[in-house]
Amino acid sequence: MAAALGRIIKRTTYKRTFAHSGHGKPCPSIEAALRISRQMRTTLNLLQPGDQATVLEMNGDHETVERLMELGLVEGTTLKLHKFAPLGDPLEIVMRGYHLSLRCHEAASIVVEKL
Repeated sequence: MAAALGRIIKRTTYKRTFAHSGHGKPCPSIEAALRISRQMRTTLNLLQPGDQATVLEMNGDHETVERLMELGLVEGTTLKLHKFAPLGDPLEIVMRGYHLSLRCHEAASIVVEKL
């Protein structure tokens, strides 16, 4: 009885997240596209010096996001991670022709797509 109930629960709670090829396996092209998009989408603090990225979204408290937007860091902005400070915090980015230093907790709230 418990085994049958377990199978029913699994069957009703199963959700498809990929397009399937008909044999129960995800299509390789969709799987590859999802893997690539996950690899390219990251937060600013996880980039390496020299990496270029485009800002996708900014999370965090309202005051911080508003201040960063006033400094020119808006969605669609292309930037380059210039360097980290010797102890790792802050980091320096180059965007719109100037250098901007950000704390790591601020950079962690900025979602970017690596170019």
